[in-house]
Amino acid sequence: MPKVTIRASGLIILMLIGMSAGCLGSGEEDYEEGSLVDLVVYYDSTNATIMEIHNNGQQTSRDGAEFSFDFRETHSDNGDIVTFSFTPGDGTDTVSIDAAENSVLTYAYQTHGIFEATLMAEDDDNNTASQDLTLRVDLHHRDSQTGTQNPSDATIDLAPDDDSLEFPAQLKLKSTVENPDSPFFSDTVQVTWTLKNGSGIEMATESEQVGDGQSATWENQQNTPEAAVWTLEINIDAGGNSEDVNVTSELWTVYEEEESEPNPEPPSPE
Repeated sequence: MPKVTIRASGLIILMLIGMSAGCLGSGEEDYEEGSLVDLVVYYDSTNATIMEIHNNGQQTSRDGAEFSFDFRETHSDNGDIVTFSFTPGDGTDTVSIDAAENSVLTYAYQTHGIFEATLMAEDDDNNTASQDLTLRVDLHHRDSQTGTQNPSDATIDLAPDDDSLEFPAQLKLKSTVENPDSPFFSDTVQVTWTLKNGSGIEMATESEQVGDGQSATWENQQNTPEAAVWTLEINIDAGGNSEDVNVTSELWTVYEEEESEPNPEPPSPE
């Protein structure tokens, strides 16, 4: 009986030693793999805005929301970095650049929303390191019309990208009607603003008299708006006179500020 007990104890001790050795080996391997590529990326902003410009009823420009990522301090302990990559999280393909040619990667979103993006670097031995990043993209629509009594409607599509993590929290608008000073006429106009949701339902309205040489501004915001195309209608009643007005309307999405913190490059030591 004593011999059996000694053998069993010895077996248990050997098993424990084996398990401990296995854990140490696994931990060291994971640490080495994780440290091969040191991913260092600088970015000044994690939110940007798509800018739509309309003049007299025609779209004249549309600039995407651009982000820039500087990978130049990323390196590998096992070789040369060959590729820097960015996966936007908006359903489009991953964007990659040759690390030997450039260290700054830029991407412009064309749709608004909250996106889970991924930054990645790969070396010439296929070792990689990656970082997830939450980015916020808003949409700003600006519409200007001059010398008119019948302004075109201003519209904004509040439906986010299909891959967006959130819907807009607010719709904000600011619209200004100017009745320019005329050397020949001194007429007052009646301005009526009407905001409608995607179903054509009137959500807000405002009316104001605008005298010659004066202007009036209406500001409004809608919380948790319907994710559809909203319309701002502006009616000008000049009372049969020939008084023309200038109109500037701005509408923009507002998302909750859920984006990641920026990581700007630290200042150089003096």
